[in-house]
This record gives sequence, structure tokens and C-alpha cells, in this order.
Amino acid sequence: MKWSIIQKQAQPVTAWSGGETREIYIAPAGSSYASRNFKLRLSSATVTAASTFTDLPGYNRDLVVLAGSLCLQHGKYKPIELKPLDKDHFDGGLRTRSWGTATDFNIMIAKDAEFAASVKVWTKLPEKFAAVPEEVFFYAAAGDFIWQYAGQTKTLPEGALLHICQPEMEVSLKTASMEPVLLEVRLQTK
Repeated sequence: MKWSIIQKQAQPVTAWSGGETREIYIAPAGSSYASRNFKLRLSSATVTAASTFTDLPGYNRDLVVLAGSLCLQHGKYKPIELKPLDKDHFDGGLRTRSWGTATDFNIMIAKDAEFAASVKVWTKLPEKFAAVPEEVFFYAAAGDFIWQYAGQTKTLPEGALLHICQPEMEVSLKTASMEPVLLEVRLQTK
């Protein structure tokens, strides 16, 4: 098993038209959001003003509201209201407008990527996560976590991302936080 933890302070923050975005993870190595040559990007953004999302043709997006609320309108579709822990999946090429104030978590995947992603939100822990043949990410959205694997114990502080490649055994995560939010993103080959 290969694993790494990307601490919050190592995640670059940039401004966008509606607030700030924190790039948590991008792949493959050496790719960039600005160049649009990435296959996978995980980020968290603050939305502080009505805005239009960056146009991302060629990408699918998943968004989870972590705090606050958002109203999103994709192209000419009917607007949708998202409250904390609500999810939305949409085509990054659709003109997306937003209203509200929120913090969100984003998954962006190139349509030509060899994999797809699923996201789950966990608010009740401890939890045991089965071994997967590929990759899994755990994002500590609210609260600090302890993860255990094969007799090892590590800390996953709030805002950090745990990236595990090909775990051979189950992983368990627990927390002492009163209102924890842990996001699990699993990649599967298409």
C-alpha cells in the first residue's frame, strides 16, 4: 500500500470570481488547472458572491456543499438549491451560475480519463473502509481524524487529505469531533 497525507498548509489557494479556491490534489503529476491538462482535481472553494463558475468543457464535476447553501443553475436547466452535505453532478462545460454563500468540495474529472469517481459523505464514525483495488481519498472536511491500517495509527487533521493507493486491507477512521464530516472519494476504472 502507498499512502500520503497532503496537509492543509501545503494546498495552494487562489482567488476566483466568487471567492477563493484551495487546490487539494491534482493528477497526473506536473499537470495544472490553468493549462486544463489534468485528469483529476480535488479542491475546496469558498463562495462569497453571486458568480459564474469557470467553464470546464471536457470535464465532469461533482460538488458537495460543506457549509452554507448554494443555488446553482447549469445552462438553461432549472436552478437547484443545495444545503450542507448535498451533492450535485454536472457537465463542466455547461455555463453554471451560483448564488449564496458556502464552502464546497469539488471533484473534477476529465471525460477522457480512464476512471470515474464516487463520493460519500460520512458524519458518523468510527467506520471501517474495505480495501479497494485502486485509489481512495479521505478529506477531513470538519474535525480531526485518526486512521488505522495494519497496526499503524496516523492523524488526519481538519483540512488534510489522505490518499491511499491499492490498500491491501481495510482502513478504519475514527474521531473525537462532535460534528465530523469526512469525504470519501473512490476511483474506479471505467
